[in-house]
Amino acid sequence: MKTKIYLLLLIVAGLTAHINKTYAVAQVKITTSTIAEADVNQGTTSVIVYAAKMEVTVDPVTVNSITFTLDGTHDNNDLTTTAIYYNPNTPDLVGASFMNSTAATF
Repeated sequence: MKTKIYLLLLIVAGLTAHINKTYAVAQVKITTSTIAEADVNQGTTSVIVYAAKMEVTVDPVTVNSITFTLDGTHDNNDLTTTAIYYNPNTPDLVGASFMNSTAATF
């Protein structure tokens, strides 16, 4: 009886001892540039207030949420809607793909 148990243990140990798992972890670098105050005029719409460049290496990523904080001289009613656009080439709306938008509530 003991030899059968040991044989079973050796078979199970042999099956699990050679399993190697490797997980790739994405590396994300986010950089930004300053938006000139002259580009944000009173009464205008569709103005870029923040541009970020995200460089992803090793493995793809999926962005599930974006959180940002505005500081400076703005009122709570300065923004009515915030929208996220994706442009793989330049930090502007020309040629950008609309991703999503939401009401800008403060």
